[in-house]
Amino acid sequence: MSLSPVFVSFLMFGSSVVGNLHAAELPLASQAYGELRQDLAVGGGPLHVGGVAYRNGLGTHAISEIPVTVPPAAVRFSGAVGVDDSQGIGKGSVKFRVLSGNAVLWESPVLKSGDIAVPFNLVVPATRHRKIYLQADDLGDNSYDHADWPDLKWETGTPLP
Repeated sequence: MSLSPVFVSFLMFGSSVVGNLHAAELPLASQAYGELRQDLAVGGGPLHVGGVAYRNGLGTHAISEIPVTVPPAAVRFSGAVGVDDSQGIGKGSVKFRVLSGNAVLWESPVLKSGDIAVPFNLVVPATRHRKIYLQADDLGDNSYDHADWPDLKWETGTPLP
């Protein structure tokens, strides 16, 4: 499938609307520890993965699931994932997933604090998906699992036949 030119729309977590993620959806997120944070790690500090600081994204803790409504003209969803550096090198163990219904659209390898962020770039057309879920799995050991989702963004456009 080829795409027409796209407009890149960053998820702006400080506003009342994040892409098409309304602030009202954030309380629908669930996690094992702490609170979902916008533009901060779950511990309240900056998002920091693999030695890189990020200004935008979500900070959560495994086990977590964050519902995200797919914007009307969306064709792609991208970002990165990683365990926040604040936990100390080699701590934590998180596997990240992007789901739609019961389908796994993308899955990361097991990540630990200090690992570089793992990017993803997914075809998620609004014509096929209404909602996706950002999931962080603690793999049975819920220690130091501060899960970051930096640089989330939607690409919008018109899919060509």
